[in-house]
Amino acid sequence: MDWMEYKQLETISYNFYDTIDFTKFFPDPHITNRIDIDELMTVISDYYEHWEPQSMPKEFEGYFFNCIDRYEFAVYLKKRYNMSMTEEVIEKYYLFQ
Repeated sequence: MDWMEYKQLETISYNFYDTIDFTKFFPDPHITNRIDIDELMTVISDYYEHWEPQSMPKEFEGYFFNCIDRYEFAVYLKKRYNMSMTEEVIEKYYLFQ
């Protein structure tokens, strides 16, 4: 895929996302007001890839997040739903014998 094809797929993705009410995938706000973007993306992709594959644009080739990564999706949702966003960096240290 070249740059122009990627940009076209990105536009198709955001246009399609604009037709979806993602709040139905958000956890109950009475339980938590924090949404893990990785968990959310898993729920959404599982739903569309298994239960609604026919509703996805053919350009997605069966993958809901074909060209949008988790940061881009988080920023998209933040803007669309007027939310705030934070980032957590986890460092791991390993020892080998």
